[in-house]
Amino acid sequence: MLIGTLLLIGIAGGCSDPSPQPMATKPSAPIPEVRQSVPPQAGAIRFTEMTAAAGIVFRHEAGASGKKWYPETMGAGGGFFDYDGDGLVDILLINGRRWPGERQAPEPTMHLYRNQGDGTFRDVTRESGLAVPLYGMGFAAADYDNDGDQDLLVTGYLQTLFFINNGDGTCTEATDKVGIRQGKWATAAAFFDYDRDGLLDLLIGHYVDWDPSKEERLECTYGTPHKDYCAVKYFAGQGLTLYRNLGDGRFRDVTAQAGIAAPSARVLGLTLVDFNQDGWPDVVVANDLTPSLFFANNGDGTFREIGVQTGMVMDEGGVAFAGMGIDAAYINNDAQLCVAIGNFTGQPTTLHCQVQRGKTYHPGVFVEQSPRAGLARPTLRWVTFGLFFFDADLDGWQDLFMVNGHVNNEERLRNVPYAQSPQLFRNRGQVAFEEVPPAAGSGLDMRIIGRGAAYADYDNDGDLDLLLTANQGLAYLLRNDTPRTNHFLRVTTRGTRSNRDGIGARLRLHTGRRQLTSMVRTGSSYLSQSELPVTFGLVSGEQIERLEVLWPSGTVDVYRHLQPDATFQAREGASRKFPSPLMGEGEGGGVASAPAPPIPTFPREGGKEPKEPYLAAKRSAMAHYQGGRIDAAIQGFEQVLQQLPTDYIAQQYLIELYWRRGAKAKARTLLADLTRALPEANFLTQFAVHLEEARLHDLADEVYREAARLDPRAPEAPYRLGKNALLAGQYDEAVARFHEALNRQPNLQDALQGLGLAYAAQGKIDQAEAQFQALLRLAPAFPEAYTHLGKIYARTGRLDEAIAAYTKVVSLEPNRAQGYHNLGAVLAAKGLPGEAMLQFEEALR
Repeated sequence: MLIGTLLLIGIAGGCSDPSPQPMATKPSAPIPEVRQSVPPQAGAIRFTEMTAAAGIVFRHEAGASGKKWYPETMGAGGGFFDYDGDGLVDILLINGRRWPGERQAPEPTMHLYRNQGDGTFRDVTRESGLAVPLYGMGFAAADYDNDGDQDLLVTGYLQTLFFINNGDGTCTEATDKVGIRQGKWATAAAFFDYDRDGLLDLLIGHYVDWDPSKEERLECTYGTPHKDYCAVKYFAGQGLTLYRNLGDGRFRDVTAQAGIAAPSARVLGLTLVDFNQDGWPDVVVANDLTPSLFFANNGDGTFREIGVQTGMVMDEGGVAFAGMGIDAAYINNDAQLCVAIGNFTGQPTTLHCQVQRGKTYHPGVFVEQSPRAGLARPTLRWVTFGLFFFDADLDGWQDLFMVNGHVNNEERLRNVPYAQSPQLFRNRGQVAFEEVPPAAGSGLDMRIIGRGAAYADYDNDGDLDLLLTANQGLAYLLRNDTPRTNHFLRVTTRGTRSNRDGIGARLRLHTGRRQLTSMVRTGSSYLSQSELPVTFGLVSGEQIERLEVLWPSGTVDVYRHLQPDATFQAREGASRKFPSPLMGEGEGGGVASAPAPPIPTFPREGGKEPKEPYLAAKRSAMAHYQGGRIDAAIQGFEQVLQQLPTDYIAQQYLIELYWRRGAKAKARTLLADLTRALPEANFLTQFAVHLEEARLHDLADEVYREAARLDPRAPEAPYRLGKNALLAGQYDEAVARFHEALNRQPNLQDALQGLGLAYAAQGKIDQAEAQFQALLRLAPAFPEAYTHLGKIYARTGRLDEAIAAYTKVVSLEPNRAQGYHNLGAVLAAKGLPGEAMLQFEEALR
């Protein structure tokens, strides 16, 4: 299957009562109605890079020493948590280390910076007990034992560490004591109370089964003389592990009985949601080159995976999106939940939103909205890791931030930079975003090999500041200096019957104009953690009517008469009870606490979510496609486009299907439409590569030509056109295309090799030899160039030069039989049978 492996649609004080009562789940009123409000006129959003001034001195160590081991590409995260409980968020930056045999003392460690309260930080890593070397990836922090301080999990390659906070500014490593297993490559993690017993459980995502022995024999040279970083496809996924908090300081692995293992998943991101508002936390998982996962909480200690049936995932056949960063939010200031996932170059950052059904939203149906939302085109070129929603300008609308950076240097081939700029998208309402141009000195204008990203109000001025990490680079602290015309309400949560941090609590802030919704969460982004407090933005003149907090225990607190530009602590069940406004207005003011109102639920048919025309049409079309029923598949995907004209995945299927049917004019028209909608060369190039894999070479060439036209600097499309022409015996066309690629990138080794082969096929031996010699001047250890020259020398009777060339080949590739065979043949032609026989015997070994 072509597109099925290419694209995905939809597509980190006192204890509480140990036995709180479960939340009611009887039927109730529908989700709040769809709102059509829009943000006010936008002002400037400004950040100032403050890293050095704040006292942050950090450089990430990936262990890179030239061997190009895969983990070196991944980077590490960072983030904010209040480790000493003084009300000021502190900063933790995760670090790697060098590989065994290359380590030197002192080894790098993670770094913990204590917030001094004056805009600066002090390094307290050693005194806190966190100066522990490990090949770290990310972290999650929360009060797992309900004792009033933040405990810490640090994920890493083959080693994951759990630190218990002693409450005195120090931590004790207690991984074995609490029951966390070792031996896997742990990445994303989140604390959450999946069974709502008042104790925080722990979900850990694992990446791939990798060690040097699995990579050292792979030929990840990509047409160059040297090994580069291999692709993730060579390494099997390791899935998820769910640990249940036993309440005695220990966790127990309940992955299997909870139904959340997903053993083949290559997990890089987790985000917590309550997609159907039943009070039970659900999980969306971003995976690298395996289908994203959507686990619905059944409320009985188990989960069911619903990615396909909700439209979050295209089909069971797989995906090609390299999901990394992930987050979720109610971006429309109503009940519509949206999930954003950062992806690889040539793939947009996807935005999966619940579909509107009348005056509400369908909880179990998601549609990918990145083209409509204005996210597809601006994100196609970048590799997006850290990603989150936050209110950058305090206008009450969730904006979208992402940090980008490639995993290797492909600029020579695809005109895609290794270091890339972060991106900030302002929420314009009605599922629409616009990119904010970066101002000089903001930190958004710099290029970094971005990985982690998190937000917090580190300077306590009400707005949200940013922390970025870079692979093998610095960390960056960006202070939010947006001119203040708006206001805020910052809410911290303290559970009593629920977990002490209030993780999983849903907050609804009602003003005279709208309802703002958020959830207290860990996880999200990429290997990073943002602060736990929730910040609501309020425009000038906007009055707070009430704040509702729906606690995991089932309690609902309602707070009135709250003042803006302040931090408010919501304490579960803190004062005398009033009837909940969600169940009917009571008299009086202040704080109201009540049992949970009924949570909106939605009927199921035969145990499945209700049908939805768009998804039904898409599934039907996919079934016909996979069954080889071309006409029925065409009809099905045309129906999909009638439901959602911006579905670029359906457009790609139709281009392929019409071409297979012989309706090439129709396919070309659809290709032109797709190119106008998403005019990004790398996107089209990836489409063409997969068309080649489906053996549609003529169609692939047409797509390559569009890609070459769109970006006159990128050499990959003309190079691939030249390669295809060479394979087809069209040598004049091959020469022209290779020259075009070399005009765009004169040092493109693949194109030099191809041009030499094309000249040789034309009989232009001198020109061919010149190209291979030019290739060796660029890459003196390129064995294929010596092989081609050896053939030319042998063909023209220059046997001594041929012997020298093939001798160089076997010295560069001593484990390749073909080099010895070629050398033996030339030695035999030279009249040296004894030496020739030695080479033939070596080839047989």
